Amino acid sequence: MSKTKIKVGFAGTPKIAFDIFNEILLSDEISTEFVLTQPDKLSGRGLTASKSLFETQQNYQCSSPMI
Repeated sequence: MSKTKIKVGFAGTPKIAFDIFNEILLSDEISTEFVLTQPDKLSGRGLTASKSLFETQQNYQCSSPMI
């Protein structure tokens, strides 16, 4: 009997969410279909956009809500 993977979407931005996400990726029973993060935030004196850890550490296709 073949086992069907559970399809999930993951929503999170902080470091703790990234650590949990990496554990989910190691599972043979779960398939991550999409990643939802907070929008890029403007930071610093030049107000440059800072990306979430998901976009900077790995090559995931991330979506974020429109503000």
